[in-house]
Amino acid sequence: MYGYRNGELKLTLPVIVGKFQHQTPVFSDRIKYIEINPFWNVPPSIAVKEELPKLREDQSYLVSKNIRLFSRWQEDAVELDSTLIDWSQVTPSEMRRYKLRQDPGATNSLGRIKFVFPNHYAVYLHDT
Repeated sequence: MYGYRNGELKLTLPVIVGKFQHQTPVFSDRIKYIEINPFWNVPPSIAVKEELPKLREDQSYLVSKNIRLFSRWQEDAVELDSTLIDWSQVTPSEMRRYKLRQDPGATNSLGRIKFVFPNHYAVYLHDT
């Protein structure tokens, strides 16, 4: 990552840009704001490909990662007890309807700071 001020390079930092099949696109933009101690809303693709298999092995997996489960993505969603769901019966398409949100704190996957620059790639930076 390169940081510029008034057209002059001021900062160079190494970044992790994802695995080959999930590479971060190359683009430039300005940071609009930062979030301190952010929540992490687990993207549906990660919920299906990574979290659902772990839940099928251990129904308390979300609890151990401080991830809360909500009935859907809308504001009026109800929080659910993830330990009471038979995850072996949940299909990938059903999993996509659930919202998984990791609380802020030491175990949060985003770390303590999230750098936000709204873009159509849904890419942001964080300090982990």
